[in-house]
Amino acid sequence: MDFKKPQFYLNPKMLLRRFLWRGNKQYTTTSLGFRMHIHPNKVIGKSIGQTGVYDLVLTEVMFRLCRHSNLVIDIGANIGYTVGVAAMVMNKNGRLLAFEPNPEVLPYLNENVLQLPLKDVQIFACALSDRMGEALLQIPQSTDNEGLAHITPYNGPDVQKVITETLDNILYTIRC
Repeated sequence: MDFKKPQFYLNPKMLLRRFLWRGNKQYTTTSLGFRMHIHPNKVIGKSIGQTGVYDLVLTEVMFRLCRHSNLVIDIGANIGYTVGVAAMVMNKNGRLLAFEPNPEVLPYLNENVLQLPLKDVQIFACALSDRMGEALLQIPQSTDNEGLAHITPYNGPDVQKVITETLDNILYTIRC
């Protein structure tokens, strides 16, 4: 796949897609060919809906780093775009671990993973940390960017408790 910006963004199919975008489609196909359930009014979903990619540089880096990989770990998988990129290019017998503590995007991630060609994808509904336990996840409600959720020491109206795990413990538990 050629990710050079002018050829990618200016090809007739992509131009048509960008200009005909109305923001009402809940399902779309990415430029790599995998289908996704998106939220068309959110930053990530709108970008994928309009252009077929979320972030062109991120997509190219993932494409190159994950090619022929046997194990990919996606920390903060969100709705699953980078999980999908990795699944399309890694070894078909490979293993993909996706971590996402945000309960608002987990249904999208779960659904999107089911549509991928890679069969060994495991989703963990937790945050990774240096210790097992709980943490406070702030999910900003005043923005359309669902990628801004983060661990915070402060409790508030847009904060939820989430489970934390260590990567070492997860890898040991699943015998990876």
